[in-house]
Amino acid sequence: MAFITPPDPDERLLSRLGSMYDELDPVPDVVSEAARAAFILRDLDAELIPLVESLATTFVRGESDNWLSFALEDLEIDLGSRRERSGWQIVGQITGAVQEMTVHTLAGSEPVAVDEMGRFRAEVSARTLSLRLTTPDGRRLRTEWVSL
Repeated sequence: MAFITPPDPDERLLSRLGSMYDELDPVPDVVSEAARAAFILRDLDAELIPLVESLATTFVRGESDNWLSFALEDLEIDLGSRRERSGWQIVGQITGAVQEMTVHTLAGSEPVAVDEMGRFRAEVSARTLSLRLTTPDGRRLRTEWVSL
């Protein structure tokens, strides 16, 4: 037997007050842009691997996959993503030597295993992510922040 708890009147009031402030005094765009810029600049030492291609495929039943390619000198990353119930499933292939890789999302970061052929797989809960890599010679690299 499942019990349904009634909504908390304080939570409803706070929600309504928040909606009112969003309408009367919204956050200025310049503040949101500055916050995003500050978040991106938190790892200035890592070299940026630029996005070189983005492709979305949609299947007959409405499901879609996103494919992203990043490249820098002798390193290439192909990243595919698919929406799952609990978040996003990402799979990828790295061409070039990588010692370790971490997926950063707005919710946190998680190390990802890369096999001897450069393949990796992970599940992430947040849609926006950036990959951080370290090469065997200690070079730190990162992709730009992308939304799946």
